[in-house]
Amino acid sequence: MSLIQTKEKIESLHRPYQIQILRILKKHDVDFNENRNGVFFNLAKLDEATLTDIDKYLSYVDQQINFLSEHEKQKDLYKENYFKNVDHNITINKDLIL
Repeated sequence: MSLIQTKEKIESLHRPYQIQILRILKKHDVDFNENRNGVFFNLAKLDEATLTDIDKYLSYVDQQINFLSEHEKQKDLYKENYFKNVDHNITINKDLIL
């Protein structure tokens, strides 16, 4: 993944994922600046090991998002097929209706 793609991917992540990127940077003793606008670091100055860890994590995030998306689609399909137009009054006994 190119540095520009990596930058754009990190910027598009939700905050919890970005925090994990920050943990990777701390693990590799990368210098960064933090202010109220966010955390800033120079991707061009990262060593190969750090970039590899970040790329692996970004791949993991993509897999996780795809996995969850597929399961949400499957869940919606089940809802549509099995619970659409279902009569919620189940008769157990003539005298008892739930």
